[in-house]
Amino acid sequence: MPRRNTKEIILERALGLFSQRGYAGVSVRDIAAAVGIRESSLYKHFPGKRAIFDAIVEEMRGRYAAAERALRVPQAGEGDLAAAYGEIGLEQLAGLCRKMFLHSTRDPYAAQFRKMLTIEQYASPEVMATYREFFLDGPIAFQSELFSRMIAQGYFREGDAKAMALQFYGPIFLLLSRCAGPGDEADCLALLERHVAQFAADHGSGAEK
Repeated sequence: MPRRNTKEIILERALGLFSQRGYAGVSVRDIAAAVGIRESSLYKHFPGKRAIFDAIVEEMRGRYAAAERALRVPQAGEGDLAAAYGEIGLEQLAGLCRKMFLHSTRDPYAAQFRKMLTIEQYASPEVMATYREFFLDGPIAFQSELFSRMIAQGYFREGDAKAMALQFYGPIFLLLSRCAGPGDEADCLALLERHVAQFAADHGSGAEK
């Protein structure tokens, strides 16, 4: 098993502490102790706590992109994205949503990251902006553009693309917030599948007008 470098361990331990106590409740000394190194040694890798927080955010961007590639989620820049989504079947679409949902809830890094930003979103404008980018404005903007193209290409019937994005993403965000542990998972996944099926029935090009 390859040996992990100290920077990776610092980010992992810091994320765990931030997700439990919040950013303000954790000191550089706390992080160093969790890693098992001296505080002075930690500063050789990061100039301060904020730099660690920022590095966690960048690490999460990379991890999300890697997860999407691993799960074969259609990507921007890889051909016609609207057609890629429009031509997959309902079962495959529900499967993609299920996989991404489980990644968000089961992957320790992703789950702790969401918890950290949820705790810290009211602490500073910068953290709020990051929270909105990952979990609110970012997904809505992406889906609004995607649905607009799918409408133009005839995969969805005519409608307000941004309102459709809200209708699609809102219940998923709610289910992610509701799924606090393994005991909630089966129910949340069942509701997710029903939601995707209902959305496709309501907005697909074959839906009644």
